[in-house]
Parts: sequence; structure tokens; C-alpha cells
Amino acid sequence: MADPLYTLNAFKDSGEEINFSKWENARYQQLLDQAILEVDLKRKNNLMDAAEAILIDQMPVIPIAYETELFSRAEYIEGAIVSKIGNLDFKYVKIKKKLQNIEKIAIYRSS
Repeated sequence: MADPLYTLNAFKDSGEEINFSKWENARYQQLLDQAILEVDLKRKNNLMDAAEAILIDQMPVIPIAYETELFSRAEYIEGAIVSKIGNLDFKYVKIKKKLQNIEKIAIYRSS
């Protein structure tokens, strides 16, 4: 599961390398600091939701594009994992048989 703090922290400080807008908000920073230390998942999520609401309200950036990726999967390959954010994990891949000829391969688009 992707950690939402990774994305939220991108806007925590105007000095962050990927905070191109150089936006900063003291309350937002305070909420993220609390969320980082919080061990109760429900309270942590509430803190992140409150921080996200500030980010959305002040809208220091507007996403105008996103990437899509194409993946192919053959029926004889098992165990390849594509995460929700498009990362590929081949740690548990098993190949069921050797190919004699090229077979039909299904194409999947990540979302």
C-alpha cells in the first residue's frame, strides 16, 4: 500500500526539492508532524485528511497530466505484481513452461 504521507510531505516545506510552487502553510506542517508520530491508524488518517483539505483548499498546484504505462502478461508467467502506483515486482515470478513459438500475449493498462 502506498503511503499518503509521501505525497503530502512533498508540500510540507517550501524548501522541498519537488515543491515547485514553494507553497508553505504552518497548520498543514503541524498536521503532518502529528500524523508522522501518530500510531493510531484512525487518528493518523484523520490528521492526513485535515492536511489534505488544506492542500486542496489552497491548491498550490494543479495536476494537468498523468502517466499511463502498458504492461504485457503471458499466461505462462505467474507471480508478477503491479502495485497501485505502477511499480513492478518480479520477486515471486515463476515461468511455467519454455516457449517454442511466440504465443498470444494480453496487454493491460495500469490505472
